[in-house]
Amino acid sequence: MTMYDGVILTFILVGIIIIIVSFVLTKYERFIIEEENKKLEKRQDDQIDYDEVRNKILELNEYGEYLKAELDKKHKELLFLYQMIIEKQKEIQIDKLEQQVGISNADNNYSNKKTYKDEIAKNEVKSRKINYNKEILDMSLAGYSSEEVARKLKIGKGQVELVLNLYK
Repeated sequence: MTMYDGVILTFILVGIIIIIVSFVLTKYERFIIEEENKKLEKRQDDQIDYDEVRNKILELNEYGEYLKAELDKKHKELLFLYQMIIEKQKEIQIDKLEQQVGISNADNNYSNKKTYKDEIAKNEVKSRKINYNKEILDMSLAGYSSEEVARKLKIGKGQVELVLNLYK
């Protein structure tokens, strides 16, 4: 073996080593690129998930507003029906009072009915002043504390807290 054969052999070995290193580096670069692509896809999937969640929340918000509107509508209907019941109850009370008093004169009947209606209306106003539930709830929802509500309505703090606890 000559000296040139040793140099040639060394160059061949160095060339083979360079080729092997280039293959390894190419594989490593492909691996890194694939990992980055996977991370990018995952971020895009997460972004899609966030968008879906945001859309679902918006849909739930719209549905909640719809339900609130429907509940308000039903509440108004119930209040109307309640008012009709109260009016019917007043008529029944007037009829009972007429039967007890035994009103037979048509002129007397009209004036007494008016008087009875006035008395019933006065009693209703008094009962409304005693029942502050709606005002308490409205003021509480408006942000007033129980002390402020009690002071403004001139009722006890305990009554305010009782009403608030009952409606929670």
